[in-house]
Amino acid sequence: MSKKKFEELDLMDNFLVLALASDLEGGPAYGRLLAEGLLHEKVAHVRVHAEKIIPGSDEIRRGIRMDVEMQSFSHKPEENELPDKVYDFEPHHQNADNLFKRSRFNQAKIDAQNLYSGERDFNKLPDLCVINILDYDPFGKGQTKYHFHNMCAEDVTIPYPDGLDYYYFNTSSPNDEDDELNALLKYIQNSTEENATTELTKQLHEYVTKVKTSPEER
Repeated sequence: MSKKKFEELDLMDNFLVLALASDLEGGPAYGRLLAEGLLHEKVAHVRVHAEKIIPGSDEIRRGIRMDVEMQSFSHKPEENELPDKVYDFEPHHQNADNLFKRSRFNQAKIDAQNLYSGERDFNKLPDLCVINILDYDPFGKGQTKYHFHNMCAEDVTIPYPDGLDYYYFNTSSPNDEDDELNALLKYIQNSTEENATTELTKQLHEYVTKVKTSPEER
């Protein structure tokens, strides 16, 4: 696989994603725009962490590295305040790295750090979205978006509000009924000005361009 030049990187490429998420202005904008475009959720106050490391519980237990974590709040948060919701954005090129159990493991580690010691009210645990953005169809069913959440197998109408959602987005052939989503996934796959065809992707492209033209990042 030939190496790309920096200006050719897309939002599936780890280095560009981390550079964008690390930018003081671009990072929060990137998270907000993805939450809006992928999930139709608007967030007011956010913290964004690029390449966040959550260590294992001891020297023989595995930790995780989150590509991009976004914490959302309904108000301007205090310094150590726990979020209302956590988004784990994980872009992946085609691979077979145990994707589904990896998502499960990431979820457990993320949840474990988001409740204070001694807390008895588990309703204070933030909601969590684990969002995998893939350049292939992980299930081979031709869908652009796959959304999973826990439910009762005997009666799917019974709510099970544990606040956990897994999403898998396929950028390789966007064909959703949602044209805005298709445009966003097309732009993530090939982050060029020509593919910035909606208001959301045009905003995203402004931050991508800023990072790509930054002497420090280059």
